[in-house]
Amino acid sequence: MPDTLVEKAIRCKKEEKDLYAYYFLREHHDDATIIFCNSITCVRRLTSLLAFLKVPNQWPLHSKMQQR
Repeated sequence: MPDTLVEKAIRCKKEEKDLYAYYFLREHHDDATIIFCNSITCVRRLTSLLAFLKVPNQWPLHSKMQQR
């Protein structure tokens, strides 16, 4: 792993996850960030939420996406 890579985990209640993800992205808007989800449904829900909140540069990926 590169020395510049920083891993962070936030433990929270299920209903707080979206709020913490948004807060983290706003606080670290100048940093490259990857958010891992444990389901395709979570990826789609979080993508929609971040688009609604106008968080830029989203690249959602999951296993059911088609190759080009």
